[in-house]
Amino acid sequence: MKLEESKANCYIDDMIAVLQDGKDLLHRQDAQQAVRKLQDLKKKDFIITTEDFEDILRQIKDEMAKVLKSTENAATKSEEEYEDLKNKLTELKAEMSEAEKERTEMKRKFTVLETEQKEEIKRLKVEDSPEQKQLQYEKAKSGCRTQLIEHYRSEVLKVSAIPLQPDEENYNFSDVYIRPTITSKIEKNRGESEEKEIESMSEIFTKNGDPQKFIYVVGDAGSGKSSFCKYLINCWCMAHSDGHNENDEFEGVKEMKKFDFMFYISLRHNINIRSIQEMLEMRYDKIKNLSKLLENDSEKIIILLDGLDEWSFDSETRNEFQAGLPERDFTKKYTIVTTSRPWKIHSLRVSNREIHQLLKLKGFDKTYEKK
Repeated sequence: MKLEESKANCYIDDMIAVLQDGKDLLHRQDAQQAVRKLQDLKKKDFIITTEDFEDILRQIKDEMAKVLKSTENAATKSEEEYEDLKNKLTELKAEMSEAEKERTEMKRKFTVLETEQKEEIKRLKVEDSPEQKQLQYEKAKSGCRTQLIEHYRSEVLKVSAIPLQPDEENYNFSDVYIRPTITSKIEKNRGESEEKEIESMSEIFTKNGDPQKFIYVVGDAGSGKSSFCKYLINCWCMAHSDGHNENDEFEGVKEMKKFDFMFYISLRHNINIRSIQEMLEMRYDKIKNLSKLLENDSEKIIILLDGLDEWSFDSETRNEFQAGLPERDFTKKYTIVTTSRPWKIHSLRVSNREIHQLLKLKGFDKTYEKK
């Protein structure tokens, strides 16, 4: 029971060869019965149980009975024959005692094995339960989120105070960022519209209580489109970190708590890559369970596409409703924030169906200019 299969079979073959010895054992019924059991053992369908030991003990007891019966008649036999019978009886008693010990040990081993099997089955059932699987998935999500935050803070949110004159010292983004004035287009009667200043982050991502999935942020060169993306990243990192104490007057941190994940893509580094899915897989290939996150949690994911005016694709996209735009999977419920210069949006003639929210960056007001 403790041997490797190949080694056990080697031993069994040796036993069978001895038991089939033509001079003596080949014609003995008990020897050939043993051969059959050994052959069964090799087939893996022969099970050694305590019942086998019971059979052995019964055979020993029967033999002892015969010996005892013989000793009753020993008085008429010679002294030498009587001594032989006594010796045989002693040997049988010793054999029976040894068999009893082996049976007891076998029962003990079976009990231990049965207990271990029950514990293992119990453990596997727990690990395979929907609750345990969900717990493991949530743990994996938390690890991915931590990995993203560390990446953003070390690679994205370390910036120069003056972008046009980068120095050797980089600062935390929140120490040097000034939020620009942001306006949204409000439709009025008879096709007229007006611009309204955005006063909180919730006004960017919701309208009349409904979530806005396709948000476009436009502004001229140097108006702060990329910095606005970093502002969103900074708010998201703080929303999912312990102990942040930064002023949240724009309620950006509060709004970002609604989203489990944020993925930033610089479109000028992804020219001629057709779909958002491909961009994510290339940029975030080190994130474990990325495909599962994108499949199961798309409703709580923000994707930042920075610089639409710097992106192009050589051939037509596969979806007529997304002409000139990176392709997205319509079965997913991502929130997608795209930054661009105004001319690109106009040249593509992006439909209202594609634009749920159109924001404009207006630069700093007088108060911020002085600051």
